[in-house]
Amino acid sequence: MNKKILIFLICNLQFTICNLFSQNPQWLVYTYQNSGLPSNNVGSIIIDSNNIKWIGTDNGMARFDGNNWLVYDTNNTPLRGNGIVPLSKDKYNRLWIIDASQYNRYGISRFDGINWITYDSNNSGLPSNWVFAINIDIYNSKWIGTDKGLAIFNDSNWIIFNTSNSGIPNNNVVAITIDTNNVKYVGTMNSGVGRFNDINWNIYRDTNSGLPTDFIMCMATDKLNNIWIGTQFGGIAKFNYNQNSWIVYNPGNSGMPDGNLASVLTQGHIKWIGTQSGGLAKYNDTNWVIFNTSNSPIPYNYITYLALDSLKNLWIATPTGLAEYNPNGIIGIENLGKQIPQTILLFQNYPNPFNPKSNIKYQMTKSGYVKLIVYDILGKEVTTLINEKLSPGTYEAEFDGSNLSSGVYFYRIESGDFVQSKKMVLVK
Repeated sequence: MNKKILIFLICNLQFTICNLFSQNPQWLVYTYQNSGLPSNNVGSIIIDSNNIKWIGTDNGMARFDGNNWLVYDTNNTPLRGNGIVPLSKDKYNRLWIIDASQYNRYGISRFDGINWITYDSNNSGLPSNWVFAINIDIYNSKWIGTDKGLAIFNDSNWIIFNTSNSGIPNNNVVAITIDTNNVKYVGTMNSGVGRFNDINWNIYRDTNSGLPTDFIMCMATDKLNNIWIGTQFGGIAKFNYNQNSWIVYNPGNSGMPDGNLASVLTQGHIKWIGTQSGGLAKYNDTNWVIFNTSNSPIPYNYITYLALDSLKNLWIATPTGLAEYNPNGIIGIENLGKQIPQTILLFQNYPNPFNPKSNIKYQMTKSGYVKLIVYDILGKEVTTLINEKLSPGTYEAEFDGSNLSSGVYFYRIESGDFVQSKKMVLVK
């Protein structure tokens, strides 16, 4: 063989191997055990304009910036329940949070990163504390679905639509999507879909349209202004108002793995469809690809919520953990292990809140003496976890609060001129 050709093949092989092993993983799975998630039961996720993930669980809301976790719950906020269900974000990057517990709902809360405002049926125009859906239109008005009708709130005034004063098909509003013309589609629990153009209502039921069933679970709008309507028992329907056309996809006529829907997200021409027992379906208008616990790292086949971040990573919420997926390799992850960190990082402890043990992870930029100390809320030293010389790399220490009372504690790392502290909550 010609020596030049041989050298080229060897170099090309080395380049291929290098690319193969340097590519970021396609999947990451976050759980209560390996991250700052306060619970594995994830019900919703919203991603703000800074690409920060806000994750609703049945044990509080987590903020994740790619490195650090911060948990918001009834211990450190005005939230009245830890069961955070669908979240939404307005044009000012403020979060709108449905405030709930296992057996009750308490209205909604607004959070701007610092301040909280709570709205319920006693202190606002909200017709009921049982809120199921929130969406925000181009004018920043909040459209809020409850069990007593649809509320519209523009930060000053409230308007209520119900079956007594409007053409809404049912007072139980469980899903809302808004198309590119600011037309609202309102999904109800057992009466189909209402279309509202701010003047007139059109009602679509399984008796007068191509809707396969009146039990609506989720909805989304794609780039062509098609409305994708996920149902219970009937699969998913694609509706185009201008063409008055309906197409239904179910396990009998398509690659859909389950006819019971839980979530739907559109990404250009791709539809991501979360089912209740069949996992996640990807549909590009031609082909179907199914991801489930048998062929992927998805932690559970019930897909409660879907979100796409600014780096095109897909976030998949399930009752047993949160998955992140990118077919080209997840963008934006921190490479730990043997890589030397560029700065010293102190991560949020996990789990948080905790009882009685929690893990504290940190990174060292260079060799040096490190102190990791825990203090109580009065500033009194509780224990020293680390006091030794360490080499560059990533480390983890366990804090055991078995002999301590419930409350707020702080952990502080010191190394050379670097000092950083974070808060953690012990709940017994």
